[in-house]
Amino acid sequence: MKEGLYIQYPKNLNYKQLCRYKQPSFKYSVAKFQILVDFLYQRLAISQLPSDTQFPFIPLPATHMKKLVGRYQYYLKYLIEEKILERVEKPTGKDGKKAYHYRFTKTYQTKTRFDVINDDEILAAHKGYHQFLSADYQKYHNLVKWFDEIEIDREPALHRVSALVNKQLRHVQPVKEASAIYIWNNSQKRLIRHISHKSFFFEWDEYDFTLHTVLTSLSPELRKFVSWNGQELKSINLSCAPAFFASCLLRFSLGLDSAGTSSAWEQLSKSDFVQQVLKSYAGKKPSALIKEITCAHGGAKKASPSMIAEWQTFQQQVSGGTLYQYMHSVAQVAGLSSANDQAALKEMVNAVMSGDVHCASCAEGKAILKQSFPQLYQVIETFEAKYLSFLIRLLKAIQAEIIFNRIAQRITAEQPALPLFIVGPSIVTTSGNEAYVEQVMKEELQKAIGIVPYLTRSFWSEYLRMIPHKKRTRAHGPNVYAHQR
Repeated sequence: MKEGLYIQYPKNLNYKQLCRYKQPSFKYSVAKFQILVDFLYQRLAISQLPSDTQFPFIPLPATHMKKLVGRYQYYLKYLIEEKILERVEKPTGKDGKKAYHYRFTKTYQTKTRFDVINDDEILAAHKGYHQFLSADYQKYHNLVKWFDEIEIDREPALHRVSALVNKQLRHVQPVKEASAIYIWNNSQKRLIRHISHKSFFFEWDEYDFTLHTVLTSLSPELRKFVSWNGQELKSINLSCAPAFFASCLLRFSLGLDSAGTSSAWEQLSKSDFVQQVLKSYAGKKPSALIKEITCAHGGAKKASPSMIAEWQTFQQQVSGGTLYQYMHSVAQVAGLSSANDQAALKEMVNAVMSGDVHCASCAEGKAILKQSFPQLYQVIETFEAKYLSFLIRLLKAIQAEIIFNRIAQRITAEQPALPLFIVGPSIVTTSGNEAYVEQVMKEELQKAIGIVPYLTRSFWSEYLRMIPHKKRTRAHGPNVYAHQR
């Protein structure tokens, strides 16, 4: 049987009817309209947007669109003229230059349908597109190769998505807020379909130093339905991750590294990912930039006793996994407005530590951080005032260097038969291997950053425990998205 390509589209969009009503002025293919709209849904799924996000404008990489549909500009222009898509010009992450970002107009910010394309030209183009992507992610073949055995209990997962969506829809105003929920609904159902049909995608993001996969985009709410070859998955998680990775910069900037030794920051600054960030910033030489950044708050001047005491408290809280609890108690004593919600406090503080100053609650996060660690806060504020975009990318480079190039590579070398997946600062493996993975993570993180990490474990495949006697079956279907061996 000939394989097809599943595509996603707004439930109220009829391509053939549209083209009959307004004939395009160029030689067109309905299938190419379908694949371009589907590509926008693909980018939305990769974006990992929370369910309370308003329908965003998404950048559509030109090289990707050209691989998929050829003369994509004509198709985009037509879809904009017919008020199916709209666009704005926004700065891109890589160099600050402006580029068009796209989204559906309000009429088409709805639930979606799926269809199957069997067009030979489209199937060939899609295969070539994934070969094009594979050039970037093949260096992480040690992580990609395990996906063929990933499984999901499709029907319970879909039911969970519907239940969550219906619950949220009961508490929102029509249209505006509902469209955000539809984004989440459409993206998560798409990811469930990807997994159940073994149509996995992999994309290396050279700006954020991230390998995008179905697992990085899948909501934590749905992880309990995922397993690997019938085995439970467990995640080993780094607590207080943004603060942990930022600590090497803070310590070096404050002159708290031991004299005569090579600091964690100096060692990390020589790594490939960090060098990419340093070389791309303002055209300065890496050595000069490092000196400028680390001297932003006085460089290697001798730290005061109060600063040393404050740093020791910060380090102890990060290493003990109690940073957020500590800051929560400080916020309560100070009577700050967010002191009653520790989860919200964690989100605010992470936004500040990772440089997300555009976060709606960032001002509150800064107030809490300033109250808890006033002298460290001055250093962070200096970094963000002068080097915001650089700092965001630098922290991501540090995390990726340690997680991808040290921890994952070491595990693969020592245990080549051990299934391994990376989701943010967490490493996921099958049950029974978590003790080994945790030990490697602890050793490599401490070696790289200079402080002891606090690691936790969590089960993914909790659903398996509820159905111990159920025979698990795989959904079979098209595999056009599947990565190329």
